[in-house]
Amino acid sequence: MDGQLTAGLVGFPAKDVLQLPSDCRIVNAGLVGPIPGLRYLLLTDGLLQVLDPLSLRGVVAHEVGHARAGHPLLLVAVVVLPLLFLH
Repeated sequence: MDGQLTAGLVGFPAKDVLQLPSDCRIVNAGLVGPIPGLRYLLLTDGLLQVLDPLSLRGVVAHEVGHARAGHPLLLVAVVVLPLLFLH
C-alpha cells in the first residue's frame, strides 16, 4: 500500500497504517490512539481507490502531521477528560 510507504518516509511506523474496509462506501482517513505505540493511521478502501498516489501522499502526510503535533493527546486532555469530569 502506498500509504504505508509514505508514512514510513515521514517517520510514522508503516506497520501502524491500516486499511479499513467499507466496500468503498467511505472515503476518509484518520488517526486513532492518543499515544505512540498505540496509535494507528486508518485509510479506508474508498480513499485508496479514488485518490491518485500524489494525493494519497498528501492525505497521509496531513494525518502524520497531526500525530507529530501531539493532537491526539491534546484531544484527550481538552475534550475527553473534561467530559469525564462532567459526567
